[in-house]
Amino acid sequence: MENHLKAVKQNKKIKISCIIPAWNEEKRINHVLEVITDFNLLDEVIVVNDGSTDETAKTVQKYSSSKLKLINHHSNKGKSAAILTGINESSGNLIVLLDADLIGLTTDNITKMVNLVLNKNYDLAILDRAGDRNAIWGWTNCARFFGGERCFWREDFLEVGISETNGYLLEVMMNLHYLSRNKKIRNIYCDNLYTVHQYNKYGAFKGYYNYLKMAIKIVREATIIGFIKQIKGIEEDHHYFIEYQKLMSRIITNDYINLRKKLTIHSRIKELQLRFNFEELQDFSYEKCQELREKLALKSQKMINYLSKLIKL
Repeated sequence: MENHLKAVKQNKKIKISCIIPAWNEEKRINHVLEVITDFNLLDEVIVVNDGSTDETAKTVQKYSSSKLKLINHHSNKGKSAAILTGINESSGNLIVLLDADLIGLTTDNITKMVNLVLNKNYDLAILDRAGDRNAIWGWTNCARFFGGERCFWREDFLEVGISETNGYLLEVMMNLHYLSRNKKIRNIYCDNLYTVHQYNKYGAFKGYYNYLKMAIKIVREATIIGFIKQIKGIEEDHHYFIEYQKLMSRIITNDYINLRKKLTIHSRIKELQLRFNFEELQDFSYEKCQELREKLALKSQKMINYLSKLIKL
């Protein structure tokens, strides 16, 4: 898929910029930079050090990639301000946003986001982190709306009207703006992707207090109606991903009654792969499905021939 997207980029003269806002992330940002600094799909990577008081800037400077650019805020201005600085300094017409504290990020995660937007299937793609579903608020199924890992067109973002003072409201403001203009948004569930939660960074009291403040601001901005719009309007693939995993497990463990049932499972796997771009395993190829159909047809024909002989007798 990566090679295909490179070709699409070249044909359409598209440049992709990756923006990473960071505040006191010296211990974590290296996990992200190790993945993306040599990732050929990205044309430039801009880290905005938002007034960090630790060694975040020095950690970034250790990476010698020619496409990596570090911008320093002299004071902490907030997430929205850092992202705006990054976008204003970027040259790409397609933007990828990444948080600096991700754990488990792969180039495949980014490729899936870019694929959905670059090919015009969706206007905004958001990674749905498995770690958020395991957190204390995971049962609400709303954390998927506010993921910081996003891909979108620069011109669409500039229409949202984000200001430097919007802080952690950037994500919800983007979602509601896109939905109000009938733009398509898609979550991509990533079972490998986690983030370091606030209560792990700052301790239980301060961590939960920070989340409470964020939650109050987000609820006020979105309102109940806004949450309903996001639930209905943002397409997700999580439950299909779980179904996909179960079906693959059944094939691998030979958990099916007969050849016909195996073919049904294979067909459903292919359907989910095509619809949601789930990883395709060699055993679930189109050729494999065709092979099963031929075996089933041969088996059926043998049964028909056998019954025909019995009737003649």
